[in-house]
Amino acid sequence: MSGFSLVYTSTRGTGTTLVRNAIIQGINFQFNTGHGFYRTHNNPSGVVTNLHSTGLTPDIIEIEISHDILAFLSTGGSLPQPNPSFTGPLERNITVNSYQIGYRVVQTKFNTISVSTYFLIP
Repeated sequence: MSGFSLVYTSTRGTGTTLVRNAIIQGINFQFNTGHGFYRTHNNPSGVVTNLHSTGLTPDIIEIEISHDILAFLSTGGSLPQPNPSFTGPLERNITVNSYQIGYRVVQTKFNTISVSTYFLIP
């Protein structure tokens, strides 16, 4: 998957409300970049994490997330879709430049994948 580029097509909001739309291999992605990158996160054990301290950028993280999702789908994986029986997003972990990054993802409608957040795993 590493040969495919993520092309950003639109953005809205700023800072913690930034949402970016992109396309890769004909699939639309929506990243809640502001929620994922531009805010601190508290993990279940109370540790506060901040992606700014890693030296990573939203672009680097989001391309790796999109490649992970495409690889997951190509091996028969499927993404949850919000509906009356929805039990929550799929949560996956990736490694980016030696940092563990978690993310949550759903398929919101045909050919659109929404990454609601991503976060540093301490």
